Amino acid sequence: MLQHLSKIIRTLVLSCLITQGLHAGMPGLDGPVAIGPFLENRLPAVEPNGQNLWSVQETYSGININLPMQLAPYPGSNKLLCVAKEGRIFLFEDNPAANQTDTFLDIRSKVFTSSDSGLTWLVFHPEFGQPESPNNSYVYITYKWAPSLGGSTASYWRLSRFTVIQQSGKPVADPASEQILIQQYDRQQWHDSGCMMFGPDGYLYVGIGDEGGENDQY
Repeated sequence: MLQHLSKIIRTLVLSCLITQGLHAGMPGLDGPVAIGPFLENRLPAVEPNGQNLWSVQETYSGININLPMQLAPYPGSNKLLCVAKEGRIFLFEDNPAANQTDTFLDIRSKVFTSSDSGLTWLVFHPEFGQPESPNNSYVYITYKWAPSLGGSTASYWRLSRFTVIQQSGKPVADPASEQILIQQYDRQQWHDSGCMMFGPDGYLYVGIGDEGGENDQY
């Protein structure tokens, strides 16, 4: 019995040592690894000559949206979505001659828009539109929310999931379907972010900003 117990203890100790050794060799907050010049030479060491390689062209002149934050394609269609800071998302044809928009989502009654705050970004689930997937109708949105939209600079940064439905033959994000995933208190209205993307690993990556404040005290 004692011999058997001794073997178990030795096995557990060895497992702990191996696990600690593996973690010790892995980069992370407790063991940062230095990054070489130019992001390990993934970026060019010399600035590329951009002359005559690109130009600016005004387009969608028939679409008038105040304070646009993001332009994104609607999956599986010839439509574009434009996120407006005020709390609306508009849908329109990907056509330079387009002059009409439909409302994809309107949550202006919830969105805190002071200074940098507002509705900032959207991203669709990678399995959006796939009939066999339980995630086939999900869109994720970031915005600032405040219990009282007037008078105070204190608010909450939100990441929410909405369900897309068909309404009068057009896709809309159902406001009643909102599932709040993150609600983080923010002491200032400056330096907000909200950019999101799904990585190849299936995880959702989100930038939230640095909370702001004069001289970045937060």
